[in-house]
Amino acid sequence: MAQQPEAAWQDYLRLCRLGGSKGYLDTLRTAGLSNHFEAGAVARATACAREILRKGCEQCKR
Repeated sequence: MAQQPEAAWQDYLRLCRLGGSKGYLDTLRTAGLSNHFEAGAVARATACAREILRKGCEQCKR
């Protein structure tokens, strides 16, 4: 979302349109979302969160 907000919004809409018609992992794949059960997923998510927080902190210092 932070890097490509329009693409993220489209992924979210695709997810909503599925309306529970698929299993969880199929829903993630169809919506273009990452599987948090895969190795390294938590590390990638926390790295992204850290970067967003760093940028936010830099903006507060100004």
